[in-house]
Amino acid sequence: MTGTTSAPHESHRLEALVRYRVGWQVDDLHILLGERGLILRGHAFTTLARVLAQVEAGRLSGLPVAANEIAVN
Repeated sequence: MTGTTSAPHESHRLEALVRYRVGWQVDDLHILLGERGLILRGHAFTTLARVLAQVEAGRLSGLPVAANEIAVN
């Protein structure tokens, strides 16, 4: 077994589910599945929307959120 790491890949289905749950308060949402968990990227209108996106992504996927890089505008 080699020690190679795979690059994170995007989950469009999870992005759509999270967008539905947060009411489109997060623009340009990208959720990457990495080795350590989820990586969230995008822009939110409020801090609450940023946190809701993180909570919903973790809840819907059952994976930990490794990084929340959603910027608040």
